Amino acid sequence: MNLIISKDKVKFTFPFFILFILLVFLLSSCNGKDNGTWPPGVTPHSPTPSLTATCPPNIQLSTPEGWDTNRRLTVILFNPDAVGDQYFEMANGEKVTDVYTFVKGIIPKLLGPSDHIAVFHLGFDSYEMARISNIGSYLDIPQFYNTPAPYITVTPLPPPEKTPEAGMLRVQATNEARIYQTQVAQVNAENEAVYNCQTVLWNATAAADAAAWEVTKVAENTKIENETIQGFDDFSIEAIYSTDELKHGGLYFGLSFATTILDARCEEYDECSVIIIDDLSTWVDNIQELLDQEFQGTVVYPDLQYPNLHGAKIYTIMPNCGDIDQPNCKSDQDFWRDEFIAFGANPDVTFWNGKRIEVRLLQEYQKNRR
Repeated sequence: MNLIISKDKVKFTFPFFILFILLVFLLSSCNGKDNGTWPPGVTPHSPTPSLTATCPPNIQLSTPEGWDTNRRLTVILFNPDAVGDQYFEMANGEKVTDVYTFVKGIIPKLLGPSDHIAVFHLGFDSYEMARISNIGSYLDIPQFYNTPAPYITVTPLPPPEKTPEAGMLRVQATNEARIYQTQVAQVNAENEAVYNCQTVLWNATAAADAAAWEVTKVAENTKIENETIQGFDDFSIEAIYSTDELKHGGLYFGLSFATTILDARCEEYDECSVIIIDDLSTWVDNIQELLDQEFQGTVVYPDLQYPNLHGAKIYTIMPNCGDIDQPNCKSDQDFWRDEFIAFGANPDVTFWNGKRIEVRLLQEYQKNRR
């Protein structure tokens, strides 16, 4: 049987076929659902991302910025007569008027378990007589890592300002939305997998070290505190202020003793600091004559050497200055700032009185700790 279709029928039905196809396309476009993100008619499809996202081959944990990673060497030089009618103000508001009490109390709060502390009593011409304590910790700090945190979820781009109403441009916009949504889902799945892997790695390698280190820190700080207190208890103040130079120029001797410590140990530490508690008053003429003799070959005090402060940060506490900017205190600051810098200290020399002094010191020492 032969099927014969006349040319007239083909000419008649073809336009109706084209119209039918267009009608179907338009109806399908009008039935799109609004998903709250894209305009009606543009329905991005988000295929389920692959659930086989795995850990990267070289997954790592991030290292925290500071976690007792900065080892600090501190030398404290103090004059017990520096307070006068003023006081040291503690963080809890207590006002301490005794220098010994203040120094003993502040040391354990300043030091970490990897630090070193040396304390000297001003007014002595002998290193051995002036030294109260020279305590160090030789712990190796373990490697620490931040606790893993979930990654920020990637969100879709905002919809285009104007979506074509029909035609191939509309089809293109819909396809681009589908592709992007698929990529977003895949990235989020991969990030979640990395976070899960990092959590497993942290629990396996870092959690135990962190817990053990907390216990070690407490033990080391207790050891430093006990040894410091013992050093004060054993200290003898015989022959203090035996000369005018020691009474009014003892800080030069203290800087000389600090130099001994800095020469021996400063390079081993990340930071070196010298905390000075003194009124800074000096008989400049007497001291200059003394220094000229000592450092030009006439040895009167064998333990006195020319100060070398090795770039150490200087914190100077002048508790007897009720106003740190009052003229007599300011002139002493100007004199000693030049001296410290000439001896090689960090040019950023700090001068404080006793107001809020514990808070100020703790803030400085906790900048690089966590």
